[in-house]
Amino acid sequence: LRDGRLTVNFSSQPDRVAVGDLISFSMSMLDDSMLEPVTEDLVLRVVAKRTPKPPGPNGGDEGGAEELLALPSSKWLTKDGRKIGDEETDVWPDDFTDQDGGKVDDLGEVRVYGINYDNAHFRRFLNEERSDLNKKVLTEQYRIGMLVIMLGLDDAYSRMEQSEIKTNLEEYIDEIRRLSAQGAATVVMSIAKTLPSIINPASVADPDDNL
Repeated sequence: LRDGRLTVNFSSQPDRVAVGDLISFSMSMLDDSMLEPVTEDLVLRVVAKRTPKPPGPNGGDEGGAEELLALPSSKWLTKDGRKIGDEETDVWPDDFTDQDGGKVDDLGEVRVYGINYDNAHFRRFLNEERSDLNKKVLTEQYRIGMLVIMLGLDDAYSRMEQSEIKTNLEEYIDEIRRLSAQGAATVVMSIAKTLPSIINPASVADPDDNL
């Protein structure tokens, strides 16, 4: 347990399950300090992999809210192009530093979000962790947090009505994206690490609430 929480990840086996299958099971945990195991009954539903729609008014049709839950394509950027685990990475652009958060490759119909694994703020949090599992958790928190913020900027930009202001912004959109990612990288790990500990059911519940 970490902070009183148990995290369990499940992966589907395509040759054994189909979309719509329900899997019912019980999970128990017991350690030397417990008199009896804690057991929870769970049901998992197999769902199809979601493909994100482009942000903007045309992505808001029926089912669009679910589609936006899927995250866009991303890749790691590193100073030297080394692998992160088994994952290939791209070398930093020539003008990148350890203060940059990432960049966006706009390929027309698809955008690929590059996230700087060697960002100094993220690496400080990562280097403080001793557990390999916790390092993996932090890495995914960083990746998802950066993606959400970077995607949010693109979504807001795409929703702007065409105007002289938007036309003027088009010339600088890559610089704006880079600046946004740089700012996000300075705070995203602090948010990921801090919010769950200060804002949780116990912190907001009235004394009479049934937690």
